[in-house]
Amino acid sequence: HMFHIFYTNFLRNLEEKELYPKLSDFNKKLLDSNIKIYNELEDEETKNLQLKNIAMLATGVKLSGEEPENLPEEANNLYLEELKNIENEASADSMITDRPVDYSQLKPRGHYTRSEELKKYFKNTMYYGQVGFFVKQDEAYQKNDILQSLLLTYSIYSLSLIHI
Repeated sequence: HMFHIFYTNFLRNLEEKELYPKLSDFNKKLLDSNIKIYNELEDEETKNLQLKNIAMLATGVKLSGEEPENLPEEANNLYLEELKNIENEASADSMITDRPVDYSQLKPRGHYTRSEELKKYFKNTMYYGQVGFFVKQDEAYQKNDILQSLLLTYSIYSLSLIHI
């Protein structure tokens, strides 16, 4: 029982004091990076997919407690729709993922209800878990999911090069 108490407190402190601030900062940097990539793209199909990545990351920034900035208008519209879905706390079709998402899963529970930081951390990590990319669905490859994930991976890789 003592180990359980120790572990729970350790995890809560780690998430609240270390991981939440890092996630919040990473969200903002990743959003800025993806907006920059969007502005450099020329292919319209790829740009449209990148708008969805921007909207997804803007949602992450908002769930971290910050206001996203410099969003292209089309991405802002997707982002505002996503916020409505999150506020309704029900299953709904996401315009970002083009498939149903169970937004009720974003409701904080357990030790994540103990502080505002933990609530934001929980909602943010659960959101990213709910809006994943699927390489294959119903025996068919999902080209858009693959391209979106590659764009996102590229932006994460680019950020890691800056910080090395």
